[in-house]
Amino acid sequence: MEAESAPAGESLREATQRRLLRFSELRGKSMAAGEFWDIVAITAADEKQELAYKQQLSEKLKKKELPLGVQYHVFVDPAGAKIGNGGSTLCALRCLEKLYGDKWNSFTILLIHSDEWKKKVSESYVIVIERLEDDLQIKEKELTELRHIFG
Repeated sequence: MEAESAPAGESLREATQRRLLRFSELRGKSMAAGEFWDIVAITAADEKQELAYKQQLSEKLKKKELPLGVQYHVFVDPAGAKIGNGGSTLCALRCLEKLYGDKWNSFTILLIHSDEWKKKVSESYVIVIERLEDDLQIKEKELTELRHIFG
């Protein structure tokens, strides 16, 4: 996908709006090589999530809500404990190599992780804050300051 240069002084909100508008223009249109990603690969935590992602992709492609002419894939993460996305990334790259041989490394690829681990980390953060409230009996003002510092 071609890199767009941001206008000088553009805010994050303006840049996001510009990119969303550009993506809306691509929906349902066939993409030439280099116009968008050649491959969009999504990792799934398990087979159940893989099926759900494949169903969503199928529906979005039927409704022409995604760019066409792009190869969309969903790859299941390897079994076992997971910390971060390293193993998932390597697994997805191996799957791409199996599918495309030596050609895969010449494609522009967007790899999207399911981020199951990050969800668990954010849940743990909430538990830690609740324990701080209970154990230390922090005043509301102090708790707000802590949330601001660590948020």
